[in-house]
Amino acid sequence: MALATVPLVLMGGAGVFFAGKADVEEEDGRDEWLCDAKGEPILVATSYETRTIPKSAVVDEDVTMLRIPVGPVGQTRLRTYAFSKTKNADHAMNPPSTRVFSVTLPRPLGLVMAEDRSQKRVVVESVASTGCAGQQLSLASLGGSMEAPKPGDVLRAFTCTVVVYKAAALAFGAQRPERTIAMYGADGQPWPRAADALRRGVKADGDVTLVLERYDNKTVEMEPS
Repeated sequence: MALATVPLVLMGGAGVFFAGKADVEEEDGRDEWLCDAKGEPILVATSYETRTIPKSAVVDEDVTMLRIPVGPVGQTRLRTYAFSKTKNADHAMNPPSTRVFSVTLPRPLGLVMAEDRSQKRVVVESVASTGCAGQQLSLASLGGSMEAPKPGDVLRAFTCTVVVYKAAALAFGAQRPERTIAMYGADGQPWPRAADALRRGVKADGDVTLVLERYDNKTVEMEPS
């Protein structure tokens, strides 16, 4: 799946962003990008960078579209993000069945994450029974449509809090920086960098949305970290 090279938000440092020309380009280039049912560009997150998909791109059948709340704290809105299923080199000939889904949890999450060095990814190692995730897992086990993280789930992406400076604010000092909920794409990212992003934010910023991939009837095998 090909991606456009123009980011929607330009990063100035870890957790600090500068919004400017890219915001206008989203409107001007809408006819060139793959859009969702609402006519808004479908997004792909890699680390802190968010990119669009050219309209000419061929979208694989295994791509999952999820609606994720992002934007200024207290004023988030749903945007569509695309996630391809993980290609596991150990199962290239007979890939296991997986599904990608999202889970929203209040802080603190009550999850222990671990790095899978062999596959360069992060997985859920354990779920605290007394934490928010553990309570949600207990409810999900009763049946129904509720999703909850489980040990072995692969962390594909998550929302985190960043500080966004408008270009005009830097020039004239007229606007204060905004605390903003952004999407962080965890695929292929070093665990220390992903962990730093996951820690960003406080309870007052609102809930955290995790995008997870689950292998059907299988716990992901990990090398010791």
